[in-house]
Amino acid sequence: PIEDVDSDKDRFYYAQKEWRVMGNLFYRGEALSRKLTVEEMSTIEIISPEFFNKVQEFPTGKYRNIEQSLLIPNIGGKPVREKIVKVVTPKRLKEEVLRVLKEAKVDPEVVVI
Repeated sequence: PIEDVDSDKDRFYYAQKEWRVMGNLFYRGEALSRKLTVEEMSTIEIISPEFFNKVQEFPTGKYRNIEQSLLIPNIGGKPVREKIVKVVTPKRLKEEVLRVLKEAKVDPEVVVI
């Protein structure tokens, strides 16, 4: 939800560093991305309900952003989280980020801005 920089000043930093992963990628003949399950949508919507529930025009019609979101759970049979080497976070969210990383059992460098 980095497009919504007005609602959260911390997102301004991320907007300056924006990158996106394209959907429909394949690795050795296997699709990397997939649509979200209903449960995953519910979990992700909590991050920014305003952004994820916003209806936009896509080439195939009008959809909520969450309905067009994809997940890349694995690359080469390994969870994507194992590939995380650095996480950038606003100072006020550092403890929450550290908690989430611990729960995910990953230990990347955490850079506070």
